[in-house]
Amino acid sequence: MQNIEIDLSHFRTLLEERRVEILKNLKMLDNDLKDLNQLEVIDDGDFASISSDSYKDNILASHQLEDLKEIDYSLKKIENEKDIFGICEMCQEEIMKERLEAKPFAIYCKICRDLAEKVAIKK
Repeated sequence: MQNIEIDLSHFRTLLEERRVEILKNLKMLDNDLKDLNQLEVIDDGDFASISSDSYKDNILASHQLEDLKEIDYSLKKIENEKDIFGICEMCQEEIMKERLEAKPFAIYCKICRDLAEKVAIKK
């Protein structure tokens, strides 16, 4: 099905390395949140600062968890269905190798990603 040469072991390595990095980030964020919860709040300024930091950490953790799901999904595609890794899930065309190098867990080609983002923005 694929016409381009994709070194699946290379992309598996990229995905696994990114997965390890995200897990380390999530552990650090969890520790940061625990530390924030143990801080003594003296005034409204402290509360605002702690709340802001906690909010940012939660947003980062949410994005990291979403990336982790997409990475696991891509790893399964490589292991179970090698011929669909690197294929856009919207148009069924090949995702450019350069895009996969930048984001190995991409499920859309650039055109379809742009379209999906426009649709999501309108919702």
